[in-house]
Amino acid sequence: MAVQKILGVSVLAAGAMLLSACNDSDTGGGHLVVTPEPELELDPGEYQDTPAGVSSDFAEDLEQVFADMGEISDLIADFSEAATAGVSEPGTYDCPAGGRLITDYDEANDDNEEQAENWDFENCVVSIDGVGQVKISGSVDYYHLNKSTAEGEVWKFSVTYDGITGEVLETGEVLALNGTEEIDELDAEGVVSGTSHLIGTIDFLEMRYGELYVGLTGFESRQEGTEEESEYTIVGKLVASALEGYVTLETPVPVTAEYGYTCPTKGQINAAGDETAELMFGETALGTGAKAALWIGGQLAESYDENECEYLIDLLGIETYDDPL
Repeated sequence: MAVQKILGVSVLAAGAMLLSACNDSDTGGGHLVVTPEPELELDPGEYQDTPAGVSSDFAEDLEQVFADMGEISDLIADFSEAATAGVSEPGTYDCPAGGRLITDYDEANDDNEEQAENWDFENCVVSIDGVGQVKISGSVDYYHLNKSTAEGEVWKFSVTYDGITGEVLETGEVLALNGTEEIDELDAEGVVSGTSHLIGTIDFLEMRYGELYVGLTGFESRQEGTEEESEYTIVGKLVASALEGYVTLETPVPVTAEYGYTCPTKGQINAAGDETAELMFGETALGTGAKAALWIGGQLAESYDENECEYLIDLLGIETYDDPL
């Protein structure tokens, strides 16, 4: 069984992927194409059609987006842990404060390399410290694969949230989660001439908690590397209440982290809203004398030294050689 936090794990992963996205790059010479944009369903209102403001404070706005995702994820993870605490085998269970959940999975595969599960929540109510009673309906389909191959260790993960809706009963705040996320990882450490990768794909994922809203469409984050360097790419659209609109993300130049360098040696990440923010690293920022530099609307807005660059890559989820795949 995929343990209690099945509802929260993926949202956290999405947040980490987004973190590495919002200033990530395009891998080796390839061209990433945004997939056709699905229709968002949780009423993002004017945010879906309003380009977000982009300024030198844009990184702080993104931090708030990540904080919102974390708040939603934490609440859903707490709900999931409380709702599934008594589940020991497939079947139908009463929820602690009303409603029920139904789960189906192959119990014999619990310790095997491949697992698939389905969870249905029917007006399931649990009590959460500091929040009160929370009610949720909807279903979750989960798949997990972990095995050793000649190329290295393979890890695949996917989760589909189908109409997860509910509310915090005391306040009436709406809670919702909808969409699908996939992660494909290959760890080739120890394999001769191996190239590791971590690919996150979200065609469509959105979440809401009260006034907080985050939606992602056409999203792909790639990290590919050897023992000597890693390259990062990102493409997609982010719609968020914290941004009061949307930005589209892409990396026209791969962000490259090389052995022996604290900051990326090259790369460019673009976030386009009402203007375009261009974050450039190393040789791509040549002429500024900085380790990284930020342009807004074609004008130099910020330059970053070594320490500030290190802070940037931590914020954005870019892993250096010292923290490999």
